[in-house]
Amino acid sequence: MSKVYRLEVFNADHELEHTCDYSTIEQAEKVKQAMLSKPDVLKVELYETTEPKPQGYNVVLVYQDGSQFICAEGVTLARALRIKSDIRAAQANNDFSYLNVSTISIVKGGNDE
Repeated sequence: MSKVYRLEVFNADHELEHTCDYSTIEQAEKVKQAMLSKPDVLKVELYETTEPKPQGYNVVLVYQDGSQFICAEGVTLARALRIKSDIRAAQANNDFSYLNVSTISIVKGGNDE
């Protein structure tokens, strides 16, 4: 496998939110600086590796009409569970955005890019 520059993004709770691989250090540094400017990001680690990136999880919404939407891709399991919980809470509060969602699935295998 070729060399990549990997970013690992951690939230304010010290949980790994997601990883991203980049082919150039310049691209990785640019994204790192952008991520660090976000208020919910605690830290971003950047390192060089040839190891394959671990697979993440996708959060898939299935609507009452059978259509599907991937609302999060390649996130950690903790993040996927939090997203699912947040959507359920929004549904309980009659949030119009999620009223027609019949199923929220977490599927292993996303790549967050």
